Amino acid sequence: MVAHTTMEPINCTAYLQNDRCDVWAPTQGQSIAQMVASQVSGLPPDKVFIHTTYLGCGLGRRAAPDFVAEAVIASKIAGKPVKIVWSREDDIKYDQFRAAVCHRIEAGLDGEGKVVGWFHKLACGSIGKGMGPDAIKDGVDEMSLWGIKGGGPFKCDTAYDIPNFYVEQYLSDLPIPVSPWRSVQNAPNAFGMECFMAADGPSALDTIRRQRPHAVVLDVNMPEMDGYEVLAAIRREGIPIRVLLLTARQQEGDVLRGFALGADDYVVKPFSPMELVARLKRLLSR
Repeated sequence: MVAHTTMEPINCTAYLQNDRCDVWAPTQGQSIAQMVASQVSGLPPDKVFIHTTYLGCGLGRRAAPDFVAEAVIASKIAGKPVKIVWSREDDIKYDQFRAAVCHRIEAGLDGEGKVVGWFHKLACGSIGKGMGPDAIKDGVDEMSLWGIKGGGPFKCDTAYDIPNFYVEQYLSDLPIPVSPWRSVQNAPNAFGMECFMAADGPSALDTIRRQRPHAVVLDVNMPEMDGYEVLAAIRREGIPIRVLLLTARQQEGDVLRGFALGADDYVVKPFSPMELVARLKRLLSR
């Protein structure tokens, strides 16, 4: 779960009069904002005027109309223009978060190492549930599948042309509101498709041999076969791959051993995630 935490806090100004309702808001959903303001004010939609201000960072959060409804209700009670600005605490507490997702993936390769089969199960929160009953068809939330097998008008499928492609989706019923979060659901789904993880050294080496990824992050303290041993096997077999060792071992001898075995980089825990990403980008650009 990730909050939007937009740079400019959630805010809205509304002025409800007898014959019109004016709303000034950094909204990403003018139509739904007009509809909600109409429902709250009791005026027809053509008497509701949405004035869109600069967004102040949206990330999908400002497509929801909850803050618009709040401002119109406040103006209705006060009988005059009202501006609301959420505190950062309320902004996070009442946000609609990025849906957490759990992926289970199996893939089959042909003799040339090309993917010829893909079996993908995922459990996630429903983005579409809060948008109306029509958003979920036959138990499938297509928006939550963006980046894998997204349907609807946008057709946000994976960019890979994989034969024998099978997907199962399970919608969790967590009492946490979720909504699109910067690319809707492409980001966590793409992470699932682009990354395979192994729980021990032999599994890691087997995955590397079969899939030949461009880069790998090896934890030195993996069970059964540590990262040094996996790295040594990779270099011995001539597998062309960038290797970053990630470990709590920070003694000079440990670092020198890693580089002597052929590590491209060595990162000591605790580490900054942004630094790790920057190092991987540098490796992949070589």
